[in-house]
Amino acid sequence: MAGYERVGDLMTKHPEVATFKRFDFLNTLNILYLQAELVHLEQELRESMRDDLEFRNEPTINSSFGSQDEIETAEVANIQHDVEKGAPSITGHSKVESEINVRLESTRDWYFLANSEESQTWEVMLKAREKLKEYNEAVLRHKEMMHQDSPNKCDVEFLRRWFKDEKMGDFPLRGDDSEVWETSKTSELIAFRARKAEDPLSTFFLRRVYLWWHHCIGHRFKKTQSEEVRYFEYRDRNILRVANFLSSIISSALFMAAILTLYFVTNQLARLGIIAAFTTIFSLVLVLATTARKIEVFAATAA
Repeated sequence: MAGYERVGDLMTKHPEVATFKRFDFLNTLNILYLQAELVHLEQELRESMRDDLEFRNEPTINSSFGSQDEIETAEVANIQHDVEKGAPSITGHSKVESEINVRLESTRDWYFLANSEESQTWEVMLKAREKLKEYNEAVLRHKEMMHQDSPNKCDVEFLRRWFKDEKMGDFPLRGDDSEVWETSKTSELIAFRARKAEDPLSTFFLRRVYLWWHHCIGHRFKKTQSEEVRYFEYRDRNILRVANFLSSIISSALFMAAILTLYFVTNQLARLGIIAAFTTIFSLVLVLATTARKIEVFAATAA
């Protein structure tokens, strides 16, 4: 295997190293541009809606035809002339007035709004609807990505070594995207399955202790996955099991040490100092080795 296939195979087998760039700048820039487009569309929509409302106040007939009284007199004469000829009387509005009414009705009736040829309001609204959908999806997706876990620092460091090591990745990618993991900070990446622990002590074991163990002792008897794959694998559950076992021993030893110390110390002032010291150590262990909240730590310490 080579190229993207080789990188994809590694990330498929080990999802904790399947890390990708968030592109925070591009996502934010995209949202800003969409926001700017929507601002202009909203202004255009409001202006169009205002024009629809104010259209009835505009003069409907050119003033060159005469005064309003003359126009009304001429209209009455035309109607009387039609009646004398037996033509049906026109009791409705003129064509211009009908257009005015349709545009006015479009402000309170969707049917007129959607079918009006004079008003641009519905056309602008449709443009804004599509852009708003795109904007909302971009905002929600970017917000969701911001809440995704960043990869473990040691996993990113391993991926960088894997790319450079001629016995492992051997620079499988040649384009500009091959520098993504080398130049990006851990906080700029997201992981499909980041290494997570329930408490700070387990997190410390996942990030530091097992590396120290491997470099000092583990490499002496730990075997590589295969001749082709030149790296060692430690399962998270085994590391967490050791961390949990150690935290249990520390908790038990703490209680035993407190009891034995208080048994042999007879000075009351010294006993008070020992109690204060062990209480502080006990609360510290609760914070580091458990997922207890502050109120729970306070209650346990007070008890």
